Amino acid sequence: MSALEESRVALGLLLAAMAEADGLVKPVERDRLLAELQGTFGLAPHQALAIVDGAGQGTVEPDQLAALVGLALASDGNGEIKALVQALWQLAICDGELHPRERDLARHLVSLIEGATSDGVVAPGA
Repeated sequence: MSALEESRVALGLLLAAMAEADGLVKPVERDRLLAELQGTFGLAPHQALAIVDGAGQGTVEPDQLAALVGLALASDGNGEIKALVQALWQLAICDGELHPRERDLARHLVSLIEGATSDGVVAPGA
C-alpha cells in the first residue's frame, strides 16, 4: 500500500470512529461514511466497504487517534485536512442530532489535527 493509500485509510478510520462515537452506526451514517470515503477521499470501493463494515465494532481505540491523525495528514497534498474536519462534523450531524460523544470526539480530533499542523502544513515527524 502506498503512503497516499495509507493516509486515506487512516482518514477513513477516523471517520469510522466518528460514525460509531454515539454507540450506534445508523444507516444514514453508514451511507454518509461510504460516500465520503469514496467521493471525497478517493478510496477504492473495497477499501471503503472494509472500513464501513468495521464501523460500529470499535475498530479504533482512543489511544490510536493521535497516530491515525498523523498518518492521515502525512500525505496532505489535496487539502485533506480541511475536508477531514468538514467530513467529521457532517458525519456527526447527518442523523439529525449531535450526540455529546460525537461532539467531544470531533473537538478532540480537531485539537489533534491542530497540534499536528502549523499554518496548514504537517509538522515534521507528525
